[in-house]
Amino acid sequence: MRIALSISLILCVTLSVAQSVLNGSFENNTFNGQYCNTDNTSYNEKMENSSILQGTNGIDVYNQECQLQLSDSIFRLLPPDGIWYIGLLGVEFYFDTVFYTLKRGISLKLSEPLNPNHWYRLSYYIKDFPLLSPNDGGVYESFVDSTGELTHPVIQTTSLEIGISDSESTFGSSIDTSIVPPQNSYQEWKQVEWIAQEVVFRPSFAAEHITCRPILPDTSQSTSRYAAMVDHFVLEALTSIDRLQNQLKLYPNPIKDRLYIEGEENIIIEVHDLLGSLHYTEKLTKPFINISHLSKGIYIVKVKQSNGQYIHLQNIIKS
Repeated sequence: MRIALSISLILCVTLSVAQSVLNGSFENNTFNGQYCNTDNTSYNEKMENSSILQGTNGIDVYNQECQLQLSDSIFRLLPPDGIWYIGLLGVEFYFDTVFYTLKRGISLKLSEPLNPNHWYRLSYYIKDFPLLSPNDGGVYESFVDSTGELTHPVIQTTSLEIGISDSESTFGSSIDTSIVPPQNSYQEWKQVEWIAQEVVFRPSFAAEHITCRPILPDTSQSTSRYAAMVDHFVLEALTSIDRLQNQLKLYPNPIKDRLYIEGEENIIIEVHDLLGSLHYTEKLTKPFINISHLSKGIYIVKVKQSNGQYIHLQNIIKS
């Protein structure tokens, strides 16, 4: 299936007084301890300017010294900002022959309502949930075959859906879907960087909250669990828009060999790793580039004009 990413290219400057996501890094809270699998009431009382969405049952609140429940593993993960971050979990399961899906979602209050006449840039960071071994708690033994190997990840990593809402308890309207971070073993997971995401959007109403929830693939398995970490939401109001183009598309994502680019001419494509090293560059003379030679992983595709000005960057997954 072809997944097209429609990109709005905006050359702009930020407002002198920046609009903001209040407590976008979850630092303003009164939680105690290293690991908090909190209920709705506690989260809403202790996490400032953030609420749990209606229909959600509890949220995982972590800091950089948190300990995984039912496990001896210590995450010791450094967030992109501060010491706190959030884990969002989704579950699919059958009960009395009825298939259910549950998503843990949150809202974050804005300093002021969004203006439907303005454009905004929202950035945030996501990370995979670590692939844990059977020794990380007896709760995982049912996922192990006769040889002691994991039959499938206990908690699989998923993408996140970002929205805007005029209510702290409802998701509202979707504005972005993140990539699915590649899932790493616990040993590797601690060394892998958080992945930056951003979306440029124009709201259709005066939303007062940014919202976030996991996406579930609806596999209809008996029980499936999905999770991702999220942190550091930053909002910028954009003005002085000189150019807006809705035609640029990069697809597919994930990609095996050819990355197709439509909607812009006389551009140069660069492919960098997450550390910034350049792995491939090409002046676009055909509607695609071939990156089949690159190793599997996450890359940043940068698009620039012939004058050297960068006009877009996008994360892609090389499968």
